[in-house]
Amino acid sequence: MKRIVLPALLLFSAFSYSQEIAENKIDEFSHHAIKRTSWDLLVYKFNGSMYAHTRISRIDSSFYLNLRYVCRGACVMAEGDKFMLKLDNDSIIALPNLKLAAGCIGCGATGLPGSNALGLDLSFPITVDQLKDLCSHTITKVRLYLTDGYVEASPSSGNAQNLRKQAEIILK
Repeated sequence: MKRIVLPALLLFSAFSYSQEIAENKIDEFSHHAIKRTSWDLLVYKFNGSMYAHTRISRIDSSFYLNLRYVCRGACVMAEGDKFMLKLDNDSIIALPNLKLAAGCIGCGATGLPGSNALGLDLSFPITVDQLKDLCSHTITKVRLYLTDGYVEASPSSGNAQNLRKQAEIILK
């Protein structure tokens, strides 16, 4: 029995993943306090419209939701375009894009998958109140506005929980 349990536990621990703080430092040049979660999958739809990862960053007292999105063709996000998160209480968190972002090869990747495709690496300012909303409600749908329209998808319940965990640990 012990021969079966031990390998099973080792295998489970190798494949289990928990959200964590990936970076927590004081930048030696800018002297900014920087804290970031690890990247985690937000939406992946096989043959779908969206493949995106998120992490949350804190730089001094400012918070940012970072998004890496793999495009299905050319993509540009203009200044003022929004990334929107619909929550289970029907409220919407709208995060504005602060600067023009054009797709580039590998920009939407967090590893090997997507590294040879066009993508966007985006950073949206987010308030403490919006982060608290993410902690207490589940995301049911996301929408990313681009210059030629928008893409939207519904994250799986597990992926929606990933973003909730990111918000919880960055606020600690």
